Amino acid sequence: MERPTPLLLPAAAAAALAILGGQLLPGSTTPRELLQAGTALLQALSYGCGVLLVRELALRWQRGWGGIGLLGLAAGLAHEGLLAKSLFTPDWPEIGRIAAVGRFLEVNWLWGSGVLLLHLVNAVVLPLLTVELIWPETRHRRLVDDAVLQLLGGGLATAVLFGALTTTARPDRFAYAGGALATLAVVVLARRVSWPVPARSRRRGPFRVGLQAFAAVGGWYLWLLLLPDLKQPLLFTLALTLAALLAVLRRLRETVASGWSDRHSLAAVSGVALFYVGLLPQQAADPGRADDPSGQVLLALATVAGLLALRRRIVRRERQAGGAGGPARGDQGAEPDGQGDHQRRQQTADDIAGGIPPQPAEAGESAGQQP
Repeated sequence: MERPTPLLLPAAAAAALAILGGQLLPGSTTPRELLQAGTALLQALSYGCGVLLVRELALRWQRGWGGIGLLGLAAGLAHEGLLAKSLFTPDWPEIGRIAAVGRFLEVNWLWGSGVLLLHLVNAVVLPLLTVELIWPETRHRRLVDDAVLQLLGGGLATAVLFGALTTTARPDRFAYAGGALATLAVVVLARRVSWPVPARSRRRGPFRVGLQAFAAVGGWYLWLLLLPDLKQPLLFTLALTLAALLAVLRRLRETVASGWSDRHSLAAVSGVALFYVGLLPQQAADPGRADDPSGQVLLALATVAGLLALRRRIVRRERQAGGAGGPARGDQGAEPDGQGDHQRRQQTADDIAGGIPPQPAEAGESAGQQP
Protein backbone atom coordinates (compact mmCIF):
# COMPACT_ATOMS: atom_id res chain seq x y z
CA MET A 1 0.00 0.00 0.00
CA GLU A 2 1.41 3.38 -1.04
CA ARG A 3 1.90 6.04 1.59
CA PRO A 4 -0.35 9.12 1.25
CA THR A 5 1.28 12.14 -0.33
CA PRO A 6 2.00 15.00 2.13
CA LEU A 7 0.02 17.92 0.72
CA LEU A 8 2.89 20.34 1.25
CA LEU A 9 4.88 18.57 -1.45
CA PRO A 10 2.50 19.12 -4.39
CA ALA A 11 1.83 22.67 -3.21
CA ALA A 12 5.55 23.47 -3.19
CA ALA A 13 5.95 21.76 -6.57
CA ALA A 14 3.18 23.88 -8.10
CA ALA A 15 4.87 27.05 -6.84
CA ALA A 16 8.29 25.99 -8.17
CA LEU A 17 6.87 24.93 -11.53
CA ALA A 18 5.11 28.28 -11.88
CA ILE A 19 8.46 30.04 -11.56
CA LEU A 20 9.99 27.58 -14.01
CA GLY A 21 7.29 28.09 -16.62
CA GLY A 22 6.71 31.78 -16.06
CA GLN A 23 10.28 33.01 -15.82
CA LEU A 24 13.04 30.46 -16.37
CA LEU A 25 11.90 28.67 -19.53
CA PRO A 26 11.01 31.87 -21.45
CA GLY A 27 14.38 33.33 -20.40
CA SER A 28 12.93 36.33 -18.56
CA THR A 29 14.95 35.31 -15.51
CA THR A 30 18.16 33.29 -15.77
CA PRO A 31 19.09 30.52 -13.30
CA ARG A 32 21.92 32.65 -11.94
CA GLU A 33 19.55 35.57 -11.29
CA LEU A 34 17.12 33.28 -9.49
CA LEU A 35 19.88 32.33 -7.04
CA GLN A 36 19.75 35.87 -5.66
CA ALA A 37 17.68 35.85 -2.49
CA GLY A 38 15.63 38.94 -3.31
CA THR A 39 14.72 37.71 -6.79
CA ALA A 40 13.78 34.24 -5.55
CA LEU A 41 11.56 35.67 -2.80
CA LEU A 42 9.74 38.03 -5.15
CA GLN A 43 9.15 35.28 -7.71
CA ALA A 44 7.88 32.94 -4.99
CA LEU A 45 5.43 35.54 -3.69
CA SER A 46 4.21 36.47 -7.17
CA TYR A 47 4.21 33.23 -9.16
CA GLY A 48 4.10 30.71 -6.32
CA CYS A 49 1.33 32.35 -4.32
CA GLY A 50 -0.48 33.23 -7.54
CA VAL A 51 -0.75 29.71 -8.94
CA LEU A 52 -1.85 28.24 -5.61
CA LEU A 53 -4.48 30.94 -5.16
CA VAL A 54 -5.83 30.21 -8.64
CA ARG A 55 -6.05 26.48 -7.97
CA GLU A 56 -7.54 26.66 -4.49
CA LEU A 57 -10.13 29.34 -5.30
CA ALA A 58 -11.29 27.52 -8.43
CA LEU A 59 -11.59 24.33 -6.37
CA ARG A 60 -13.53 25.98 -3.55
CA TRP A 61 -15.83 27.78 -5.98
CA GLN A 62 -16.31 24.59 -8.05
CA ARG A 63 -15.44 26.37 -11.29
CA GLY A 64 -13.11 23.77 -12.78
CA TRP A 65 -10.62 24.57 -15.52
CA GLY A 66 -12.77 27.37 -16.89
CA GLY A 67 -12.45 29.16 -13.57
CA ILE A 68 -8.73 28.40 -13.50
CA GLY A 69 -8.44 30.11 -16.89
CA LEU A 70 -10.13 33.30 -15.71
CA LEU A 71 -8.33 33.38 -12.38
CA GLY A 72 -5.06 32.77 -14.24
CA LEU A 73 -5.76 35.86 -16.33
CA ALA A 74 -6.40 37.83 -13.14
CA ALA A 75 -3.07 36.63 -11.74
CA GLY A 76 -1.39 37.74 -14.96
CA LEU A 77 -3.00 41.17 -14.71
CA ALA A 78 -1.76 41.48 -11.13
CA HIS A 79 1.78 40.51 -12.10
CA GLU A 80 2.24 42.26 -15.44
CA GLY A 81 0.00 45.23 -14.76
CA LEU A 82 0.28 46.06 -11.07
CA LEU A 83 3.65 44.58 -10.09
CA ALA A 84 5.90 44.85 -13.15
CA LYS A 85 3.73 47.54 -14.87
CA SER A 86 4.74 46.27 -18.30
CA LEU A 87 1.16 46.75 -19.52
CA PHE A 88 1.53 50.52 -19.14
CA THR A 89 5.24 51.22 -19.75
CA PRO A 90 5.93 52.27 -23.37
CA ASP A 91 9.65 51.50 -23.25
CA TRP A 92 9.43 48.14 -21.48
CA PRO A 93 12.57 46.25 -22.60
CA GLU A 94 10.80 43.15 -23.93
CA ILE A 95 8.09 44.96 -25.89
CA GLY A 96 10.31 46.11 -28.74
CA ARG A 97 8.52 47.20 -31.90
CA ILE A 98 5.08 46.11 -30.66
CA ALA A 99 4.79 49.34 -28.66
CA ALA A 100 4.66 51.32 -31.89
CA VAL A 101 1.49 49.61 -33.14
CA GLY A 102 -0.35 48.46 -30.04
CA ARG A 103 -0.42 51.37 -27.59
CA PHE A 104 -3.66 53.23 -26.95
CA LEU A 105 -4.93 55.19 -23.94
CA GLU A 106 -1.58 54.66 -22.16
CA VAL A 107 -1.93 50.86 -22.35
CA ASN A 108 0.20 48.41 -24.36
CA TRP A 109 -2.76 46.43 -25.66
CA LEU A 110 -1.01 44.03 -28.01
CA TRP A 111 1.86 43.33 -25.65
CA GLY A 112 -0.62 42.89 -22.82
CA SER A 113 -2.80 40.42 -24.71
CA GLY A 114 0.25 38.37 -25.65
CA VAL A 115 1.94 38.34 -22.27
CA LEU A 116 -1.29 37.59 -20.37
CA LEU A 117 -2.02 34.56 -22.51
CA LEU A 118 1.53 33.28 -22.08
CA HIS A 119 1.32 33.89 -18.31
CA LEU A 120 -1.87 31.84 -18.16
CA VAL A 121 -0.37 28.93 -20.07
CA ASN A 122 3.18 28.92 -18.68
CA ALA A 123 2.67 29.97 -15.06
CA VAL A 124 -0.75 28.47 -14.29
CA VAL A 125 -1.95 25.73 -16.63
CA LEU A 126 1.35 23.89 -17.09
CA PRO A 127 2.26 23.77 -13.36
CA LEU A 128 -1.20 22.55 -12.35
CA LEU A 129 -1.37 19.90 -15.08
CA THR A 130 2.10 18.68 -14.10
CA VAL A 131 1.18 18.42 -10.41
CA GLU A 132 -1.91 16.40 -11.33
CA LEU A 133 0.24 14.07 -13.42
CA ILE A 134 2.75 13.52 -10.62
CA TRP A 135 0.16 13.18 -7.84
CA PRO A 136 -3.19 12.22 -9.42
CA GLU A 137 -4.65 11.56 -5.99
CA THR A 138 -4.58 15.31 -5.28
CA ARG A 139 -6.97 16.03 -8.15
CA HIS A 140 -10.09 17.71 -6.69
CA ARG A 141 -8.46 17.93 -3.24
CA ARG A 142 -7.44 21.03 -1.37
CA LEU A 143 -3.72 21.42 -0.93
CA VAL A 144 -3.99 24.16 1.72
CA ASP A 145 -6.52 25.08 4.37
CA ASP A 146 -8.31 28.42 4.60
CA ALA A 147 -5.73 29.96 6.92
CA VAL A 148 -2.88 29.19 4.52
CA LEU A 149 -5.03 30.44 1.65
CA GLN A 150 -5.24 33.82 3.37
CA LEU A 151 -1.47 33.83 3.78
CA LEU A 152 -1.08 33.15 0.07
CA GLY A 153 -3.32 36.10 -0.71
CA GLY A 154 -1.25 38.26 1.60
CA GLY A 155 1.94 37.07 -0.09
CA LEU A 156 0.70 38.01 -3.56
CA ALA A 157 -0.54 41.38 -2.29
CA THR A 158 2.87 42.01 -0.71
CA ALA A 159 4.61 41.29 -4.01
CA VAL A 160 2.26 43.63 -5.90
CA LEU A 161 2.73 46.38 -3.33
CA PHE A 162 6.50 45.97 -3.44
CA GLY A 163 6.49 46.26 -7.21
CA ALA A 164 4.19 49.26 -7.16
CA LEU A 165 6.50 51.11 -4.77
CA THR A 166 9.94 50.11 -6.06
CA THR A 167 9.79 49.81 -9.86
CA THR A 168 11.00 52.90 -11.67
CA ALA A 169 8.11 52.91 -14.16
CA ARG A 170 5.46 55.49 -13.40
CA PRO A 171 2.40 54.68 -15.51
CA ASP A 172 -0.60 56.92 -15.97
CA ARG A 173 -2.52 56.73 -12.70
CA PHE A 174 -5.88 56.33 -14.42
CA ALA A 175 -4.56 53.47 -16.56
CA TYR A 176 -3.04 51.83 -13.47
CA ALA A 177 -6.32 52.18 -11.57
CA GLY A 178 -8.11 50.66 -14.56
CA GLY A 179 -5.73 47.71 -14.42
CA ALA A 180 -6.57 47.17 -10.74
CA LEU A 181 -10.30 47.32 -11.47
CA ALA A 182 -9.91 44.93 -14.39
CA THR A 183 -8.12 42.43 -12.15
CA LEU A 184 -10.92 42.60 -9.59
CA ALA A 185 -13.58 42.29 -12.31
CA VAL A 186 -12.02 39.12 -13.73
CA VAL A 187 -11.93 37.56 -10.25
CA VAL A 188 -15.62 38.39 -9.74
CA LEU A 189 -16.42 36.96 -13.17
CA ALA A 190 -14.58 33.74 -12.30
CA ARG A 191 -16.58 33.52 -9.08
CA ARG A 192 -19.96 34.04 -10.70
CA VAL A 193 -19.72 32.36 -14.09
CA SER A 194 -20.47 28.65 -14.30
CA TRP A 195 -18.68 26.80 -17.08
CA PRO A 196 -20.71 23.99 -18.70
CA VAL A 197 -18.67 20.84 -19.07
CA PRO A 198 -18.69 19.20 -22.52
CA ALA A 199 -19.98 15.63 -22.50
CA ARG A 200 -17.07 14.51 -24.61
CA SER A 201 -14.15 16.23 -26.27
CA ARG A 202 -13.28 15.62 -29.89
CA ARG A 203 -11.02 12.61 -30.03
CA ARG A 204 -7.39 13.56 -30.56
CA GLY A 205 -4.34 11.40 -30.03
CA PRO A 206 -1.74 12.55 -27.48
CA PHE A 207 0.85 13.12 -30.20
CA ARG A 208 -1.51 15.46 -32.02
CA VAL A 209 -2.24 17.34 -28.81
CA GLY A 210 1.48 17.80 -28.14
CA LEU A 211 2.12 18.95 -31.70
CA GLN A 212 -0.73 21.44 -31.49
CA ALA A 213 0.60 22.80 -28.18
CA PHE A 214 4.08 23.24 -29.65
CA ALA A 215 2.72 24.93 -32.78
CA ALA A 216 0.38 27.17 -30.79
CA VAL A 217 3.14 28.64 -28.62
CA GLY A 218 5.48 29.03 -31.59
CA GLY A 219 2.74 30.59 -33.69
CA TRP A 220 1.89 33.02 -30.90
CA TYR A 221 5.47 34.25 -30.65
CA LEU A 222 5.64 34.53 -34.44
CA TRP A 223 2.39 36.52 -34.44
CA LEU A 224 3.77 39.01 -31.92
CA LEU A 225 7.01 39.26 -33.88
CA LEU A 226 5.29 40.01 -37.19
CA LEU A 227 2.62 42.37 -35.87
CA PRO A 228 4.56 45.61 -36.52
CA ASP A 229 5.07 44.62 -40.17
CA LEU A 230 1.45 43.60 -40.78
CA LYS A 231 0.18 47.13 -40.07
CA GLN A 232 -3.32 45.96 -39.26
CA PRO A 233 -5.82 48.06 -37.27
CA LEU A 234 -5.59 47.68 -33.52
CA LEU A 235 -9.17 46.40 -33.21
CA PHE A 236 -8.49 43.68 -35.79
CA THR A 237 -5.42 42.35 -33.99
CA LEU A 238 -7.17 42.52 -30.62
CA ALA A 239 -10.10 40.53 -32.04
CA LEU A 240 -7.71 37.80 -33.21
CA THR A 241 -6.06 37.82 -29.80
CA LEU A 242 -9.43 37.41 -28.09
CA ALA A 243 -10.24 34.50 -30.39
CA ALA A 244 -6.97 32.82 -29.38
CA LEU A 245 -7.78 33.34 -25.70
CA LEU A 246 -11.24 31.83 -26.09
CA ALA A 247 -9.69 28.84 -27.87
CA VAL A 248 -7.37 28.26 -24.89
CA LEU A 249 -10.26 28.48 -22.42
CA ARG A 250 -12.26 26.06 -24.53
CA ARG A 251 -9.42 23.56 -24.57
CA LEU A 252 -9.11 23.85 -20.78
CA ARG A 253 -12.75 22.76 -20.47
CA GLU A 254 -11.92 19.64 -22.44
CA THR A 255 -9.52 18.44 -19.75
CA VAL A 256 -12.48 17.24 -17.65
CA ALA A 257 -14.38 15.74 -20.56
CA SER A 258 -14.36 12.12 -21.55
CA GLY A 259 -11.60 11.38 -24.00
CA TRP A 260 -8.81 13.32 -22.28
CA SER A 261 -6.31 11.17 -20.41
CA ASP A 262 -3.10 11.71 -18.48
CA ARG A 263 -1.19 11.02 -21.69
CA HIS A 264 -2.99 13.95 -23.33
CA SER A 265 -2.04 16.21 -20.42
CA LEU A 266 1.58 15.07 -20.63
CA ALA A 267 1.58 15.74 -24.38
CA ALA A 268 0.24 19.27 -23.85
CA VAL A 269 2.83 20.02 -21.15
CA SER A 270 5.64 18.57 -23.26
CA GLY A 271 4.64 20.46 -26.40
CA VAL A 272 4.84 23.84 -24.66
CA ALA A 273 7.95 23.02 -22.61
CA LEU A 274 9.92 21.65 -25.57
CA PHE A 275 9.33 24.84 -27.54
CA TYR A 276 11.16 26.79 -24.84
CA VAL A 277 13.79 24.08 -24.46
CA GLY A 278 14.72 24.63 -28.09
CA LEU A 279 15.19 28.36 -27.49
CA LEU A 280 17.26 28.19 -24.30
CA PRO A 281 20.59 27.21 -25.96
CA GLN A 282 20.15 30.03 -28.46
CA GLN A 283 19.57 32.50 -25.66
CA ALA A 284 22.65 31.23 -23.84
CA ALA A 285 24.76 31.79 -26.97
CA ASP A 286 23.45 35.31 -27.60
CA PRO A 287 26.43 37.69 -27.17
CA GLY A 288 24.15 40.71 -26.94
CA ARG A 289 22.44 39.70 -23.71
CA ALA A 290 23.04 42.08 -20.84
CA ASP A 291 22.41 39.43 -18.16
CA ASP A 292 24.33 36.24 -17.44
CA PRO A 293 22.65 33.33 -19.33
CA SER A 294 24.90 30.65 -17.88
CA GLY A 295 22.97 27.64 -16.70
CA GLN A 296 20.28 27.79 -19.38
CA VAL A 297 21.64 24.79 -21.28
CA LEU A 298 21.58 22.76 -18.06
CA LEU A 299 18.04 24.01 -17.47
CA ALA A 300 17.03 22.73 -20.92
CA LEU A 301 18.56 19.31 -20.24
CA ALA A 302 16.94 19.12 -16.81
CA THR A 303 13.54 19.96 -18.33
CA VAL A 304 13.84 17.16 -20.89
CA ALA A 305 14.93 14.73 -18.18
CA GLY A 306 11.96 15.74 -16.05
CA LEU A 307 9.52 15.16 -18.90
CA LEU A 308 10.98 11.70 -19.55
CA ALA A 309 10.76 10.83 -15.85
CA LEU A 310 7.16 11.98 -15.79
CA ARG A 311 6.33 9.79 -18.76
CA ARG A 312 7.91 6.76 -17.05
CA ARG A 313 5.87 7.51 -13.95
CA ILE A 314 2.62 7.55 -15.93
CA VAL A 315 3.46 4.33 -17.78
CA ARG A 316 4.36 2.58 -14.51
CA ARG A 317 1.10 3.76 -12.95
CA GLU A 318 -0.89 2.42 -15.88
CA ARG A 319 0.83 -0.96 -15.62
CA GLN A 320 0.22 -1.17 -11.89
CA ALA A 321 -3.45 -0.32 -12.38
CA GLY A 322 -3.72 -2.96 -15.10
CA GLY A 323 -2.06 -5.57 -12.94
CA ALA A 324 -4.49 -4.82 -10.11
CA GLY A 325 -7.41 -5.60 -12.42
CA GLY A 326 -8.71 -2.04 -12.79
CA PRO A 327 -7.89 1.62 -12.46
CA ALA A 328 -6.96 2.90 -9.04
CA ARG A 329 -8.02 6.30 -7.74
CA GLY A 330 -6.39 8.90 -9.96
CA ASP A 331 -4.77 6.23 -12.18
CA GLN A 332 -5.23 5.20 -15.79
CA GLY A 333 -6.88 1.95 -16.70
CA ALA A 334 -5.24 -0.90 -18.52
CA GLU A 335 -7.15 -0.19 -21.76
CA PRO A 336 -4.94 1.07 -24.59
CA ASP A 337 -7.03 4.23 -25.02
CA GLY A 338 -7.15 5.04 -21.28
CA GLN A 339 -10.86 4.16 -21.06
CA GLY A 340 -10.82 3.71 -17.31
CA ASP A 341 -9.45 7.21 -16.78
CA HIS A 342 -11.99 8.55 -19.28
CA GLN A 343 -14.87 7.04 -17.31
CA ARG A 344 -13.59 8.53 -14.08
CA ARG A 345 -13.22 11.97 -15.63
CA GLN A 346 -16.67 11.71 -17.22
CA GLN A 347 -18.22 10.86 -13.86
CA THR A 348 -16.53 13.89 -12.33
CA ALA A 349 -17.75 16.05 -15.21
CA ASP A 350 -21.30 14.78 -14.78
CA ASP A 351 -21.17 15.48 -11.04
CA ILE A 352 -19.94 19.04 -11.54
CA ALA A 353 -22.51 19.71 -14.26
CA GLY A 354 -25.22 18.41 -11.96
CA GLY A 355 -24.16 20.60 -9.05
CA ILE A 356 -22.42 17.86 -7.07
CA PRO A 357 -19.09 19.19 -5.76
CA PRO A 358 -15.92 17.12 -5.81
CA GLN A 359 -15.05 15.39 -2.57
CA PRO A 360 -13.60 17.95 -0.15
CA ALA A 361 -10.44 17.43 1.78
CA GLU A 362 -10.75 15.46 4.95
CA ALA A 363 -10.59 17.30 8.23
CA GLY A 364 -7.07 18.22 9.09
CA GLU A 365 -5.84 18.01 5.50
CA SER A 366 -3.79 21.13 5.14
CA ALA A 367 -0.40 21.97 3.80
CA GLY A 368 2.23 19.77 5.32
CA GLN A 369 -0.20 17.27 6.92
CA GLN A 370 -0.90 13.68 6.07
CA PRO A 371 -4.34 13.17 4.41
